[in-house]
Amino acid sequence: MFPKRDETKPKFKFRRTPPPNYQDRSVKLKLFALVAMLIGILWIAERWSQPGSWDWFWRLETQQEDVKNRLEPKLSRTAHDEPGTIVQTSKPVEEPIVEKPEATEPDAAELAWRQGWKDIYGQLDPTERTLLFEILAQARGEHTLGPAALDQASKLVVKLNENWNAYGESAFQSLAELKPDDRDAWQKVLREVNERWSVSTRPPLEAAAQGVPLQDEQLKAAQAFQKSLDRLALNLIKDDTPLRPNESDIWFRLMTQAQHSSADELAKQSLKGITYLQMFKQSSHYRGDPIRIRGIVRGGWKATAVHNPWNLKDYYVLWIHPQGGPNSPIVVHLPELPAGFPKVNERAQDGSLTKLHEDVVVDAYFFKRQAYLGLDGTYTAPLLIAKTVSWIPENSPDARSAARNLEYSWPVILTMVASALAISLFFVGFMYWRLREQEQHSPHEKMIAAADMSQLQGVELTPSVEEGLKQLEQDYVPRGK
Repeated sequence: MFPKRDETKPKFKFRRTPPPNYQDRSVKLKLFALVAMLIGILWIAERWSQPGSWDWFWRLETQQEDVKNRLEPKLSRTAHDEPGTIVQTSKPVEEPIVEKPEATEPDAAELAWRQGWKDIYGQLDPTERTLLFEILAQARGEHTLGPAALDQASKLVVKLNENWNAYGESAFQSLAELKPDDRDAWQKVLREVNERWSVSTRPPLEAAAQGVPLQDEQLKAAQAFQKSLDRLALNLIKDDTPLRPNESDIWFRLMTQAQHSSADELAKQSLKGITYLQMFKQSSHYRGDPIRIRGIVRGGWKATAVHNPWNLKDYYVLWIHPQGGPNSPIVVHLPELPAGFPKVNERAQDGSLTKLHEDVVVDAYFFKRQAYLGLDGTYTAPLLIAKTVSWIPENSPDARSAARNLEYSWPVILTMVASALAISLFFVGFMYWRLREQEQHSPHEKMIAAADMSQLQGVELTPSVEEGLKQLEQDYVPRGK
């Protein structure tokens, strides 16, 4: 079926490629391109070890929109009234509370629980609210109540029980106008919520108010109630304002929580890759969450804390310029500075602060978008509460490794990979094009070089165009001569 192969002929025919002519211009260009690519690869590898070279990647995701952090003054509703206009005063309208969004919608029992404690918490005076936080800290073993405070704590738990019972009676009475099926469903929900208070939550509070250490289930119930209380207090925070009195309890709560947490715990819990714009635009979304930031501390001062039962006498205020972010600060409150950090003094009478220029990484709880007074108006900045800062001294041997281990967000990583791939494809495509060009011209050049010129001997060539024109000029004779 198939013709028999001649065994005398070799199976494969090899052709020796002659060595390149290094005097040839094309070969020189190839060598130059290869050497340039090698130098470029070595340069990229050297620059890769310096993360500061990749700052422009960070700016790709932070410079898409300008941050307008200046607060414009709000005019009074009587600003345009004529002088002498009589204005009737009325009760100020409360601004709606922007609650922290959740991944899943809470069920009916959780909503009823939150509504009940929202009403009860609103009825407490500032001293009682602070004492409630103290009772829960006592339950966790992070705070110790004195004899007088324990007596007040027991009375507060009795008051909370009375207010809860009043809320339950009011809630049951409001079900009278519902349809039978809806009324039965809501009665079941209210009984479940009432059992949660009387069986799970009230006994641990009573024990903690008496100074009794909590164990196992009671400790878990107290921690669950602490989360409910934290959510209530966080929802009372208002952005674009200075620190307000009713925000002091949750401020101290986050400060003490940071103090009792280890640096490794905060680093593990912190959200990575959150930009300045995200904190600024979505403050309610990140409120109370631990966030990691990196930047340069430009200044700070040591502030005196208001009178409090948490033994916090003073704290530090640092103004940080975020890495890759806009020219707007991030404010961080923290109780301590790392060893060896430059000294931060108290704020001078003229308002000046201690000037610094230190590279830091901070794991801190996001608090609010705080208003502060600038040179030409009122501005806002993200406010965070931290335990301390991870300081990276400029000449420290750990500065390079700490910078190398800095987490990049997924958009930045993808941009870096795509850019490296695009550069590689460009060089590969260029070299492929050059080689194709060489292959297309090489056969013609070889044919011309190998042509037998002896056959052209004796052939008389006609003059060129230039030679023909010169000959015509010489043969031309003007008329009359």
